[in-house]
Amino acid sequence: MSPCSSCDARCCRKFLVAVVPSDVRKISKNLGKKPIEFLNLFPTQECSCKWAIPVWIQGKEYYLGLKREEGRCVFLTPENRCSIHNFKPLVCSTFPFLLDGKDAVKSNACPKEWKDGNGDMGKLEAYHSELKAMRGRIVEWDWHFSKSGDFEGLVAFLLRND
Repeated sequence: MSPCSSCDARCCRKFLVAVVPSDVRKISKNLGKKPIEFLNLFPTQECSCKWAIPVWIQGKEYYLGLKREEGRCVFLTPENRCSIHNFKPLVCSTFPFLLDGKDAVKSNACPKEWKDGNGDMGKLEAYHSELKAMRGRIVEWDWHFSKSGDFEGLVAFLLRND
């Protein structure tokens, strides 16, 4: 049994769920919704997020993540279950494990004990690879559109296939 099965969903209530482009495509496809229906921009000064990549829009710095309602991820049910579990974001699939250099480490934010002490290295590496690619895209966005671009333009820019 997964430690998450008896969890109080601290991670889904406490942290911004930062997404990468493959997450956005997957959620959009499975829900039949436009990304702007489930994404939001969060001012960087209002949240601390180690893995999210800051982006500039009209001269202000933001993080891109899943919308929140009542202090929790919009996809977290009242029973503390994920309503998009079968296609949840990579950061959720890898939590509570993070890459620190080439080593997987467990976040102190999760109070549960895990039998698998390293997490899924394949997913961790995929997530960090996507973060690296997204960081490059955001640098490009910031260079060209940080003063004139908008939220919808950012999402389209991140999802475009080059």
